[in-house]
Amino acid sequence: MKKTLKYFLPILCMIAALAALTLAAAAATETGSCGTDLTYTFDTETGVLTISGTGAMTDFYRDTPAPWSSYAADVRTAVLEEGVTTLGNSALLNCSSLESLSLPTTLTRIGAGSLPSESPLRNSVTKGEICVDGWLMDYNGTVPKDLCLSEGICGMADAIFIWNSVETAVLPRSLRYIGGYAFAYSNKLTDVTILNPDCMFTHAAGALPFPQSTTVHGYKGSTAEAYASTYGNPFAALEPAVGDADGDGNCTIRDALLTTQALLDGKFDAVMDMDGDGKLSLADVILLLRAVR
Repeated sequence: MKKTLKYFLPILCMIAALAALTLAAAAATETGSCGTDLTYTFDTETGVLTISGTGAMTDFYRDTPAPWSSYAADVRTAVLEEGVTTLGNSALLNCSSLESLSLPTTLTRIGAGSLPSESPLRNSVTKGEICVDGWLMDYNGTVPKDLCLSEGICGMADAIFIWNSVETAVLPRSLRYIGGYAFAYSNKLTDVTILNPDCMFTHAAGALPFPQSTTVHGYKGSTAEAYASTYGNPFAALEPAVGDADGDGNCTIRDALLTTQALLDGKFDAVMDMDGDGKLSLADVILLLRAVR
């Protein structure tokens, strides 16, 4: 009997140790669903919240909070993996210790109240645009009456300038997504200029980004014109400046490259006709290069 115990005791100890490690690992990880095809995993030891899967995240509210709300204050890093398309309303609202947020290239919408008011993420910006991976998530300080968002911003969170006193807004060529209620109830907003002709409006039904009285300025055939036509906003067409081949409001090396390519392809666009002679030639490319700034 003693010999039998001698052989089995080490095995029993190993089994007990493995069981303890398994229980510890399970206790260190919280997981569940946060969308039809999305799963969240929270590591209680590292403070990392990971969202994985495909598609949209559920929108959360005061009476239906995010499933990680009970330990939200312990979240220090949030990672949305590729395939995730939205960050739901109030998803990170109470993550007051959030120091790092990683967003995927597949993201098309950020819900309202997505950035916690006390997050260390805000510490690097004392005034102005608070951006994460190109997404404008909030604005520190007083919003200027004449707002001009920075080139490089790719998306605007829902309701980011709601109930604001802004009067005019210029949205950059880099902007691809305008969230719902972006400027809702900002009744002083008379004009908004959208420089990206393919910008997408990601609002849900009824969550329009601008007051209906706001004049939308954009290029003919653009999504801005389509929006204005659909929702009854006044529309004013932007006329591209001579040399501005890509219509972003500036003459840059990109315009020179586009003009050169058009010349090689035998195409003609009046915007590229720098010398006004009614045809595209090497002289137009040279004049455009001189105008580049």
